[in-house]
Amino acid sequence: MYMFKYVVKRLLLALLTLFIILSLCFIFIKLLPLPEVTGSEEYRLLVEMRRRAMGYYEPILVQLFLFWKRILTGFDWGYGEQMYQVQTVTSIIGEKLPATIMVNLYSLLVSIPIGLLLGIFAAVKKKSGRIIPFRRLSWCLFPCRRSCMRFSCSTCCAPS
Repeated sequence: MYMFKYVVKRLLLALLTLFIILSLCFIFIKLLPLPEVTGSEEYRLLVEMRRRAMGYYEPILVQLFLFWKRILTGFDWGYGEQMYQVQTVTSIIGEKLPATIMVNLYSLLVSIPIGLLLGIFAAVKKKSGRIIPFRRLSWCLFPCRRSCMRFSCSTCCAPS
């Protein structure tokens, strides 16, 4: 029973985090000015009608409410105006998702065995001095200058 409560709690926190992130992204994007519509007069009128129908000219909190209403009731993410004109965002995501999943799977298939092998090597050679260069290298791969300086890695982050 404890594990069930824990899983439910984590799922609810994940949904809350998703809600907050999507809302903040929506608000930040809506703070930008609307892009100019290029193309024929018919296309400009079509985009203008869609913007009015989707509530682009309403106050930002009303727009946020309409955004969540469209997503939760009909999974409607809107239409593309710039790169993918007159296509729904859902169909664009559906086109690009298989390639994205494949890239992620390939990176997992490469990184997990390398990580496991380096972890086994670090566990076996715990007292050896050979593992120190791996630690220094791993800290130098992160873009944090202080962590790299802590291990005095002069090869990649020498003070300038």
